[in-house]
Amino acid sequence: MLSKLTAFLGKWGQALLKWLVIFGLGYFAGRSDGWKLCDAGWQEKQRVAEQAARDKEIMWQGVVNGTVKNYEVKVAGIRSRLGIALDSLRDWPGRTDRMSAPAGTARACATGAELCREDGAFLAREAARADEIRAGLVSGYEVIDKVR
Repeated sequence: MLSKLTAFLGKWGQALLKWLVIFGLGYFAGRSDGWKLCDAGWQEKQRVAEQAARDKEIMWQGVVNGTVKNYEVKVAGIRSRLGIALDSLRDWPGRTDRMSAPAGTARACATGAELCREDGAFLAREAARADEIRAGLVSGYEVIDKVR
């Protein structure tokens, strides 16, 4: 069968057929190697990008962890000061002690010259809550500034 084909194609046809076979084999072999080379290059780029992303995430997590610890220390200080302030208010006269005065007479609790124990405790708690919110806001800004 091959001899009939070579006789039919002649000398130039045989040469052309050999070149087509060689080119075809070379093309498919090269295509396979090319894909492997291209895939290896792409995988290396992806590995480098993933490692850079991991490093950045670790850095960000370290920043957040440090800021959270700092925030927790601040909140602990705020709560400690609140406890001290509430303890100091225990000796203050309560509203019920002062409210027994007849109507129309000045009550020290209502004039603003002195606060009742309950009012002072309320204001101390609100100040502590405001300080905690401010500490959280400052901590959030610190994270944003460090991550930039």
